[in-house]
Amino acid sequence: MSPARLPVLAYHAIHPDRSLISITPGEFEWQLNFLKKNGYQVVTLNQLVQWLEQAVKFPRRAVVLTFDDGLECIYHFALPILKKYDFVATVFLVSGFIDKDNNWPGQPEIIAKLPTLSWHQIREMDRSGIQFGAHTLTHPRLDLLNPVEIEREILDCKASIQDQLRHSIDQFAYPYGRYNDQVLNLVKKNFNGACSTRLGYATQQSDPYMIERIDINYISHPMLFKRINSPAVSLYFSARRPLRILRASLTRQPWQ
Repeated sequence: MSPARLPVLAYHAIHPDRSLISITPGEFEWQLNFLKKNGYQVVTLNQLVQWLEQAVKFPRRAVVLTFDDGLECIYHFALPILKKYDFVATVFLVSGFIDKDNNWPGQPEIIAKLPTLSWHQIREMDRSGIQFGAHTLTHPRLDLLNPVEIEREILDCKASIQDQLRHSIDQFAYPYGRYNDQVLNLVKKNFNGACSTRLGYATQQSDPYMIERIDINYISHPMLFKRINSPAVSLYFSARRPLRILRASLTRQPWQ
């Protein structure tokens, strides 16, 4: 297992009803139990960014857990399991849809409609050690917006979360993984790091503002998850990347 390769796992929902964006609580607990039993160090996204900025060699067994969209099921099903194993995670919030649901403009019909976290739940999770990041106000494709809209989506999201939690929010995740030069420059000025949707591992050469992640649906099967850091799974990701991009292009889906 290479010490220079670190999995940043990307989840959306932990829910009894499995879907395109969810795995079950039982599957999630199996994964965390595997990480714990096999000596993985679950670190914060902030820690990973610090290692990248300072060119610190990654530990041999380290992993980061992230959740996009801030769905309420994280509070009910993921948080108790994270607490059980004493693991940390980062949750990226769509601040304009707090205490609503994930049916924001442009959401594909095939995506399960699920309620989102409330500010009360977010503050409780924050006190429990869960970290929060910004995921825009309304989850648009940022690369299709004008400069004024880009600033509003990014900066107002950060401000609203900070106002509720009373501390700095340092990490960002690009909706659908899409950005342009203006988006990237604005994120660099206002955050310490950002997650992309590029399928792969974080390495010592990763850009702190375009951190690669592994969508959990690609490795949810136990046989793949057990080999999370193996060369074979790395090759599997390399083969899936161009197919994923091609599928998004052919179906006009906004994600990569």
